[in-house]
Amino acid sequence: MQPAPHPPQTPLLLPRAEVERLTGMSTSSIYRALRHGDFPEPLRIGKRAVRWRYDEIQDWINRRPRAAGTVGEAA
Repeated sequence: MQPAPHPPQTPLLLPRAEVERLTGMSTSSIYRALRHGDFPEPLRIGKRAVRWRYDEIQDWINRRPRAAGTVGEAA
């Protein structure tokens, strides 16, 4: 059995499409949450390119409230 790989020393930067996949949010929902201060700020890496830090997105996901009830439970 091989040991688990070490986490990267520098933060992993995610493009918008990957942030959408991880969060289940659309582009417009991400930018709306940004305008309201409810989403991590992206880093500008070029004139027209931004990336989000993986650790900040994971922290944001982990802080989301859990849904009430259980899966498959009738309403």
